[in-house]
Amino acid sequence: MDIEKVLKEFDLEKAPCPILWTKNHLRFYELGAFLQWGDHSWIELNPKKFGSFWGYSQETVLRHELVHALRRNFEDSFWEELIAYQTSKKSYQKFLGPFFSKRTNQVLLIFLSQGVWLKMIMPFTGPLMGFLFVSSMVRSFLEYRSFKKVLRGFLEKGFSQKESFLKIVQLSKDELNALVKKSAPRVRDF
Repeated sequence: MDIEKVLKEFDLEKAPCPILWTKNHLRFYELGAFLQWGDHSWIELNPKKFGSFWGYSQETVLRHELVHALRRNFEDSFWEELIAYQTSKKSYQKFLGPFFSKRTNQVLLIFLSQGVWLKMIMPFTGPLMGFLFVSSMVRSFLEYRSFKKVLRGFLEKGFSQKESFLKIVQLSKDELNALVKKSAPRVRDF
């Protein structure tokens, strides 16, 4: 993997923190993570040559973790995760990534996959879980649409796709929410 190439995509000459090829702090299913401990921060990437694991290349994982590193001072998990998944080249990852990164949605999916078993115990559980899952999916769609509206706002002002994205990475939660409200007053504050 060409780290320099990925850094250039973010107009960076050097990484904002060390990039380590290790899985010391990664869960068995994680391909990478941005980690902080006190004043120290670093990106860990799984050293295994996974090619394209679950559709994620090493470059995609590094781009994602770089967003976390660049936004580390904002302490904003909602926008940060949404923006980080927008670095993917694949549309389904841009939309579904933030959805499945939420622990609640992961649990709902597990319960839905066990629907037959749950129906035997409690007949109303399956439909309830289905309703919660669909509601969560609609919320994720609105969140994704909010990002697209902010991006479109920069594009309409004449910025390139890359310039627009890099500007969004640098904005705080309050600034992003203000842009969403300005462009679409019906979308609620996340």
